[in-house]
Amino acid sequence: MKIGIDARIFKYKEYSGIPKAIFEVLKRWINNTENEYYLISNTEVCFPLELPSNWKIVIVPAFTGSGTLWQIFRLANIIRRLGIDVFWGTNFMLPAKKVRNCKYLLTIHDLAFEVMPEVVSWKTNLILRIFCKRACKQADYIHAVSESTANDIVRQYHIDKSKVKTVYWGAPVSEHISNGVDDIGKRFFFGIGNY
Repeated sequence: MKIGIDARIFKYKEYSGIPKAIFEVLKRWINNTENEYYLISNTEVCFPLELPSNWKIVIVPAFTGSGTLWQIFRLANIIRRLGIDVFWGTNFMLPAKKVRNCKYLLTIHDLAFEVMPEVVSWKTNLILRIFCKRACKQADYIHAVSESTANDIVRQYHIDKSKVKTVYWGAPVSEHISNGVDDIGKRFFFGIGNY
């Protein structure tokens, strides 16, 4: 199977927030040899791991400086040309056209721009208001990072709940335990983030 991944989020060497969460997923997939993986972007991809031979970085520059326009209008042709079977929109958006025989997975991190528009810039708000709802309707599967986000997607965009799955982000616990803590044997859930 050929899996395409929107890698535009990896344009900076330092990761935080969304890029870090997506990186943690890909880090766990890196040794899977059953599939071919394509990290697709319009700019340089800063990915700190050595990629095995079944992973490719595909960079197709944008005609304009806008990654949004590139994603909306050019990405479908790239997906078609590469013969991608599943495309993962890692950050709220998908190409404007649905590619035949390609399933679209879309990750929605939150709908803060809809429910609290003051927390994002006017430009981001405009882009997401125009394209996120359309992407949700077009997606075959939607990955929400919380039940609250899943409920917002269903309520705000009138999306069938069966299409939306909640998968919580995680990170290696060892990176976040302070010195002196020997055992965290009890189950817990803690989440914090920013946008």
